[in-house]
Amino acid sequence: MSNVSEKKIRWIAITGTMASGKSAVLQLLKKLGYPTVDADAISFQLMQKGEEGYRQSVACFGEDILEEDGSINRRKLASIIFQNNEKKQKLESILHPLIRAQLLAMKKQNKEISFVEVPLLFEAGWEKDFDECWLITCSLETCIQRCMEERKMEKQEILERIQAQMSVEEKKSKADVVIENDHDLNELEYKLKERLKQYE
Repeated sequence: MSNVSEKKIRWIAITGTMASGKSAVLQLLKKLGYPTVDADAISFQLMQKGEEGYRQSVACFGEDILEEDGSINRRKLASIIFQNNEKKQKLESILHPLIRAQLLAMKKQNKEISFVEVPLLFEAGWEKDFDECWLITCSLETCIQRCMEERKMEKQEILERIQAQMSVEEKKSKADVVIENDHDLNELEYKLKERLKQYE
């Protein structure tokens, strides 16, 4: 990562472990008045009918991943790629260049501190595109509880997805800032405000 002085930092990545609260962090930063970008939202748009990500994904995985209306069944596609690492890498090879191109275009237009949520930041090797990388983490117990309650996932499915991702330890070694989020939004907001004081 760059050793750019804190006063010059303008493009900050938010990433994290599964169910750690990356999106909650982005929403709080937005509420606090900072410009935010969601890489998942870009990915979602790229997978809509007629978009480049959609065309390449259907060509690669076939029409079995489609709903009756022609849209992609994202849960079915996720089930396929998390059970087959080769297929997971194939989907990433389709989407990552398209997402990164859009993010870099936004970076060129950036004139103030902006935060970008990138779930697969380190897996994609994009950390050098940012001035600073924040990692949001939570305990395994918290992750399982959140996924079961909020996403209605089975414990085995949760564990399989965690195993398919880069380890927490490796992500921590690559991050500039680590924020633990095992409690409520009030505590998370307090931690963010304390961290943001360096940019004032």
